[in-house]
Amino acid sequence: MNHLFDVEVAEKYGLNEAIMIRYIVYWRQFLHNGQPDESWSSIKNLAAFFPFWSKSQVEKILKSLIKQKILTIIHKKEGFTCNIQL
Repeated sequence: MNHLFDVEVAEKYGLNEAIMIRYIVYWRQFLHNGQPDESWSSIKNLAAFFPFWSKSQVEKILKSLIKQKILTIIHKKEGFTCNIQL
């Protein structure tokens, strides 16, 4: 499996953050046919999709995106909802 990222986004927000942003943007487009709708997952699911990151690394990346005001998360019973604002 290939993981892609935008170099400009990586320069601005960090490499791991750029990989996660690309994944979330792609995931939302795939699941919602480009509609600006909410997507959800769990830390466990994300860590499984990114075998090179541990659960704690995924949490750290998400916290970094939240701190940089790029990502907002709404916790739900089945996981969480992500909204990206670049």
